[in-house]
Amino acid sequence: MLGEEIKNKVWEKRRINLKWELIRIGEFKKV
Repeated sequence: MLGEEIKNKVWEKRRINLKWELIRIGEFKKV
C-alpha cells in the first residue's frame, strides 16, 4: 500500500513536470 502511495506521488509530480514542459514548449514556439 505504501509503495502504491509513493508511486502515485511520483506519477503526479511527473505529470505536473510534463505539463510545464508542454507549456514552456508552447510559449517557445509562439515567440
